Amino acid sequence: MKKKNVARTLLALNVRRMRQEAGLSQERLAAECGFHRTYISQVEREVSNITIDNLDRIAAYFDVEAAKLLEMPQGRVTP
Repeated sequence: MKKKNVARTLLALNVRRMRQEAGLSQERLAAECGFHRTYISQVEREVSNITIDNLDRIAAYFDVEAAKLLEMPQGRVTP
């Protein structure tokens, strides 16, 4: 059985949470960051192996450091 990638899981949870808190659809966030519309879905489903550059683009959109997207989320988490 393949071991789950913790960093990828944390990234997925944080991107989804921040996107939902901002009231954005996946398509809208993708457009704002310059990605194809399916890319954010792939990140949130832990399918995409994100690059550092793309991590930085998402973090910049939310005005946070890239490391913030890899932290354990605070409060209630909805996968």
